[in-house]
Amino acid sequence: MSERFAWRSAAFCAVVNALFGAWLYRYVPALPLWTSWGVAADTLIASPLLAVFTYYTVTPLVAGMAARGEVARRAAEPKSARARFARLPHWLQAMAFGLASVALFAAPACALLAWLAPDGFGYWPFVAFKGAAAGVLGGALTPFIADAARIGEPALVKAVPRFPVLDVRAALEFYEKQLGFTKLFDWDDYAGVGRDGFELHLFRTDDRNLPRWTACRVNVVGVDALHAELEKAGVIHPNGGLANQPWGFREFTVLDPFGNAIVFGERIG
Repeated sequence: MSERFAWRSAAFCAVVNALFGAWLYRYVPALPLWTSWGVAADTLIASPLLAVFTYYTVTPLVAGMAARGEVARRAAEPKSARARFARLPHWLQAMAFGLASVALFAAPACALLAWLAPDGFGYWPFVAFKGAAAGVLGGALTPFIADAARIGEPALVKAVPRFPVLDVRAALEFYEKQLGFTKLFDWDDYAGVGRDGFELHLFRTDDRNLPRWTACRVNVVGVDALHAELEKAGVIHPNGGLANQPWGFREFTVLDPFGNAIVFGERIG
């Protein structure tokens, strides 16, 4: 997950910063970007801005994935440095990453610039340097930002029902072909399927009566459209047609081949 974010962040930062640098160099002549100290000043200013931008781009994505259970959330010890950092306001966390980018990246980069180009840069070398520096910074910071976004206090993330089935292979085929689920994993007698963030686990049992007493509820958006889709698949419970219920939900029930029931409901109003 972190590697995927890192590569995307590196590419995005490189392109955006290179284009911005090209515009600055050509159309803002008041900035002496052709001199070594002008490039150094640009690097010192751009690095924390890029770090803050990357923080506010990556953090919501990772936090949302953790809330949906798509990535594991990590609980740090309450008095540890990680836990204390996770409790800071977002703007302070962003500033911390900005300061780190200056100390660990921009300052060494300026020292390298003074050695490589003491007389400054031409147009295309400056654009290339600005893009490369932004790409390296964005790619290097992203795994740390993503890791920080997963740290938090111990919390309940989401419930995952477990259905007993007599045949895991047959159950997987039913949930994939009839209900439109996607297989998440398959470990012989234990498997998982999911759809739209909802996750369901299946385990094999020899007790034929157990599935008949197993059920779960799933709150949905667009219950009428989902009912129309599943009605065509012929999986609606004989006594669970679509109806408004006195507890404030419009819902229907699906039955799998072994007797497990799923109630799909949408809150009325």
